[in-house]
Formats: sequence, C-alpha cells, structure tokens
Amino acid sequence: MNRLHRLGCVLSLVAALLAPAQAHAEVVDRIVAVVEEDAIFLSDVERRLRPFERQLAQVPDSRVRAERRELLYRETLEKMIDDALIRRAATRLQVNVTPADVDRMIQGLAQQHGGNIQDIYDAIESEGVTRAEYRTMMEAEVLRLRVMNIRIRNRVNVSPSDIQEEYRRRVRAAADRSPFQVAHCFVAFPENPTSAQIDATRARAERVAARLRAGEDFAAVVADASEDAATREQGGDLGLIDPQDPDAPAPDWLVNAVRSLQPGQLSAVTRGENGFHIFRLLSRQAPAVQPLADQRDEIYSELMNREMARQQRAYLRELRQRAAVDVRL
Repeated sequence: MNRLHRLGCVLSLVAALLAPAQAHAEVVDRIVAVVEEDAIFLSDVERRLRPFERQLAQVPDSRVRAERRELLYRETLEKMIDDALIRRAATRLQVNVTPADVDRMIQGLAQQHGGNIQDIYDAIESEGVTRAEYRTMMEAEVLRLRVMNIRIRNRVNVSPSDIQEEYRRRVRAAADRSPFQVAHCFVAFPENPTSAQIDATRARAERVAARLRAGEDFAAVVADASEDAATREQGGDLGLIDPQDPDAPAPDWLVNAVRSLQPGQLSAVTRGENGFHIFRLLSRQAPAVQPLADQRDEIYSELMNREMARQQRAYLRELRQRAAVDVRL
C-alpha cells in the first residue's frame, strides 16, 4: 500500500477541520455570517467544500445529494463561526501560532499515517485543496488546541472513581456480549392477534410464571405448559446463545431479559415475536476482560478525551453567548 493511499484518511481529518458545506456551479459571493466585525463569505465556505464534491457526486439520488449538501453547508458554516470565535479568544489570550508550529502539526500527522509532509500535500492537492489553504487549516487547528488547553484544561478532571465506574461499565458490556445458555417456557399468541388476544396470552404467561416463582420444577412446568414443541421435551433448553454470532445474533429483547440474571434465576414475562417467554438462565460464560490495572491508562485517556470534547463544546457555547453572531442563510 503506497503512502498516498495510506494517507487517504488524512482527508477525513481535512473534512473534520473544514466541516463540509454547500457547493454551487456558479457562485455569487455574499456574506453568510458575521462574527462581531469579522465577515464569512459564501466563497470562503465554498472553498472549504472542495474535498467533498467528489463524494457528493457519487450519491445517485439527486434529492439525497441535495439534502447532504445542505447539511454539509450548515455544518461547515458552524465550524467556520467557531474558528472565528477561537481566533478572537486567542487574540485576547495573546496566543500566537508560527509557521514552525504548523510544520510540527503536519509532521506529526504524517508520522501517524506512515508518511511524510510531502505525502500529505500530495493527498490534499489531489482533492483540490492548495498547500496554502491546508496550512491555514492547520494553523486554525493549532490555535484551537492552544486556546482550549488554556481555557478548559483546569475544568477537566478524571477521578479514580470515574475510572472504576468506566471499568465496571466495560465489564457489564462484555458480559452482555458473552455467550449464555438459557431455557424457556413459551406461551404463544394467535397469528395476527388482537390487543385483547395479546392481553389474554400475557395473563396465561403470568399464571405460568407464578407457578415457577412458587417453586415448581422448571422442566415439569415446561412439559405441562410450554407451547414450543421443539424444546418442550428438553426442559425448554434453547442451547448456547451467542449475542455476537453474525449469522444468528440473539434478539435484543432476549439479551435484555437475561442481562441481570444469575444462573438458576428466572426472568420476568418477556414478549417476543410470537408470544411470551419466561426464561431461566442455565449458565453464562465469563467475559474475557483484562484486569483494571491493565486498562487504567487506556480508560484514563478515553475519559480525558471525552471530557475535553464536552468542555470544548461548552466553551464554544460560552463564546457564542458573549459574541455578536449574525447568520445570514
């Protein structure tokens, strides 16, 4: 795989930084937004859209293509307004960006993708973005990072309890994805049932569930009351179910019904596609989860990035509330 191909994902970053907008065959320039005394022109927005025209042209449905173009236009304009607000904040904070800072930013991106600066320039120029335009984008990105580091870094805090809670969430998620063995007692409703028939079927299933909760043997109740002939003689055993099986994934309603059960426990009466089920969890494979000590750094970084993104959105909202922003769409 050549470097230019490997660096194709760099264009996705360009897209994120440019935040796509609407393109027209013929452009009549006009002001589309004003941030304090800084004007954003339609031609500025159009220029930011060049890398996306090829993608848009591949959308066969003209209506969908127009909708996407309109959405990209609005997203791009919003991003450009944010950039203008950041520039004004940088001026107040006396934050500057030098050409050397931009070089380091681009060099870092190139290294991440196994190439060099020239590879990036070749990639972006193939999409109609000039070297000067790309460097302007990167300058805005470096400026954003520096302003955010000054203004929101102290707002971001990830505590040991946050890390532990995220680890517990990961363990629960892994358990939800682990294979399990379950049996059921099934009460079917008629084909194309009415609301009254569904209610009557649920009432029958609740009576069966009451017998099980009272301590009757599960296999005996299944043999007496289950309407699933395929499993009735096996005590309702549905076998091993893998929620991640790409060929036969377990339905969400089944996974949710047994999520909190321990082996031997019964589920509530659960509506399925053709009737109501009472499940009994027989076993669950232990999830393959690394110890917390092995994930602590990864979890910390993920939570920091998540919180930084949240605080960045909050800070941009604050800047907008304090600034005069006039959008002229």
